Amino acid sequence: MARSMTLWVAGWGFRSGADRSSFASCWEQASQRLDLAQLESARWTFAVLESRVSKPGWQQLLAWKSGSVVPHADCVQIAESDISKTETPTSSARLEQRFGTGSVCEALAWQAALQRADQREVQWMLPRIVSADRQATLAVVRIGSLSELQESGVLS
Repeated sequence: MARSMTLWVAGWGFRSGADRSSFASCWEQASQRLDLAQLESARWTFAVLESRVSKPGWQQLLAWKSGSVVPHADCVQIAESDISKTETPTSSARLEQRFGTGSVCEALAWQAALQRADQREVQWMLPRIVSADRQATLAVVRIGSLSELQESGVLS
């Protein structure tokens, strides 16, 4: 039997110049791949780098979120040291050198999920997506067992 509430975690990477349209672009792409319309009522957590909350892009993410289909999403901040050495599905040499991980948004999603669940319950749903203006990135993981994913119809 599936849990009544599953948790989806979105890791958001962004540059200081990211604006609402940057985040909307990522979400639209994710929606096309995951049919997020079915997931609007799911519990969502958005993970961001702690060092980014002082940047203008953070306020833009919050503004986009408040007008989005998931305004109820919780936001968590993750320290750069916590994402270092996190293995990710995609990899950028520049990010590996700067942050110690191949993808900031993927590492954020993974680490935020691990704060809430055992690694065996965390599944990659969507690796890094880049916004049309290249100012934001998004990755999505889901917390739940594989059988729950298959019952939900989201995983094919």
